Amino acid sequence: KKPCRIDADIRTDLPLCIAFDFNRNINWLVVAQADEDLARMNTLKAFWVKYERKLPELVQDFCDYYDPLPRHEVVFYYDSTALGSNYAVNDEDFHRVVEQVLARNRWRCTPVYIGRPLPHGEKHLLINQGLAGQKRLTPFFNEEHCQDLLVSIRTAGVYNGKKDKRGEKLAETEEDRLESRTDGSDAWDTLYIGCQQFPQQGGLIVPTSNWA
Repeated sequence: KKPCRIDADIRTDLPLCIAFDFNRNINWLVVAQADEDLARMNTLKAFWVKYERKLPELVQDFCDYYDPLPRHEVVFYYDSTALGSNYAVNDEDFHRVVEQVLARNRWRCTPVYIGRPLPHGEKHLLINQGLAGQKRLTPFFNEEHCQDLLVSIRTAGVYNGKKDKRGEKLAETEEDRLESRTDGSDAWDTLYIGCQQFPQQGGLIVPTSNWA
């Protein structure tokens, strides 16, 4: 099975960029490409796993989906929430688990540490300016592959000057699914900040096999 062959919005000469949000009950991975030629960040797809499926399975889902690409090149953006924690995995930091699964699947990974999460006001301003076309990269979304992510972004509220996370620890219900909460938007925020503020694209990738 070669799932991503039907995706018409992938540029095979650019690396994939990824970022995560890590939680006990749900983990997110968001995929984009920074297309400097068109001054846009194309959000290609969002993955999530919950409950018994954890971070290693999430990264494996990504690897399986994008395996048909002619080159396995990824830029992995992560902040301080990926360091010193292991509740979604075993006894290693999140970022090391991500890198290990990528390496096992023969993905060449450029890890990029972006520091501590930005204060909400600064992050909100940066992303709003991006959405308004006032930054180097304007965000675009593949709606078909980002349905849950878009719900998460659109419903993320503010409480006491920060993103409202009060509902993240509540039990899941049919009306309030884990994948509809703010976690997905946190992963996307990290990805946009990484692509916008920490560009890694030095040149185009030369494919080594046919993509057809």
